[in-house]
Parts: sequence; structure tokens; C-alpha cells
Amino acid sequence: MTSSIRMVAVELTLEDLEREARAEGLCLSIEQTAAWARYEATVDGRSPWGAFRILCDGDPVAYVSLIDYQTHGYHYLRASHGPVWLRNPSPEEERAALDAIRSVVRKRGEGQVFVRCCVDAVLGCCEHALSIVPYDTTVVIDVTGGEEQILARMKGRGRRDVRKAPITCADETELAARSFSEYYDVLCETGARDGFRPAPASDYEDMLRILGPEHCRLYAGRDAAGRVVT
Repeated sequence: MTSSIRMVAVELTLEDLEREARAEGLCLSIEQTAAWARYEATVDGRSPWGAFRILCDGDPVAYVSLIDYQTHGYHYLRASHGPVWLRNPSPEEERAALDAIRSVVRKRGEGQVFVRCCVDAVLGCCEHALSIVPYDTTVVIDVTGGEEQILARMKGRGRRDVRKAPITCADETELAARSFSEYYDVLCETGARDGFRPAPASDYEDMLRILGPEHCRLYAGRDAAGRVVT
């Protein structure tokens, strides 16, 4: 069943999407920007598919950028952290926006199997994603107070380990943009220990280069010998 509200999706450039969003006072997530689309275009099997202004009665109500993903022999479209709404939508409005997106996808007829996007309401036309977070552990650290207060909240062994292994942390975005190898070694070591495989080093290098320091920064911790350890 479709929504009784009528919405249409009108294609526009990502630059226009960003300009209009700023004028509306919207803060776009990085994944809904032109910079992110340029980064996605460097990843095998991914390509920017289109950006759209979603209209209701001629007025903009939301914006969305879609990326085409090819995986396991099929294509689908993904809108990470999108659509971005000008105000909180009702379930019926969300359904109308999905109908508008589906209409442009079908009209283009490129064979995408589904669209993965963010929907707040429980709608019959939607299925839950198999996975929604790329991690399986969350650590909450209380960083209020000064250094001694933080240490005082630790267990004795933790305090001893921290004091025995002083680490200097700094913004190393510029260094990483020149050479990512020593940072990638830490990713590989962590992956081997925790059971995941990092993306190719070129993905991280492209991300730093394309997004730039205004969108993407790298912080690293070095031990007393100057080695990157975190």
C-alpha cells in the first residue's frame, strides 16, 4: 500500500543539495555530501547514483544522496544517514518519501534490488538490515576531571600499566596523508587480535586525501620510542 501523501523526488547535483541544505539550516552527515560521494567512487563496486530533493506540494521536505553498491552479483542503492529531513516526519510522510525514491529508481530501470536507507517508523514496505553497526563492542570511558582523577578511577593494574607505558597522542593527519604504512600496521595487528580484516590501505589513504582535514582527521598514540601503538 502506498501513502496517501504525494511526494516527488527531483534530481539535483550534490553541490546544490549541500547549498540548499545549508540555506535550510540542515547539518548534513558527511555521508550525504559531495566529498563522501567522491570518496565512495574510489572504492571498487561503488559509484554515486544520484542526489534528490524530495518535494511535498512543491516544497522541499527532505534531501537524499544515493550510492550504488555492487555485491554478491547484484546491485543495491544505499543512503547512509539519509534521507535528511527538514523536520521530523510522520510515518506516513516517511512512506511517501520512500514511494518517491522507489519511483525514480524504477523509472531509471538499472536493476537495483533494493534501497537501504534510514527509516524511523515501522513500515510494512521495509525490512530490518542484517547489520546496522560495524562494531561489536562499545567502551564507555569517563574522561571528566584531570589526569589524576581519571587515573584514580582506574583499577590498580590499569594505573600501573598506564604509568609504565606513557603514550603521547597527537593529531597526525598531515603525517598520515604523506604515508599511511605505520598506521596501517596497527590496524592489521588489531584485526588479527580481534578477528576482523581492515580495508586495503588505499581506502584509508583515499579517505584522508578526498575528505580533507576539514572532514577527516587521524589521531595516533606513540610510545616512548616513537612507535605508533594506537
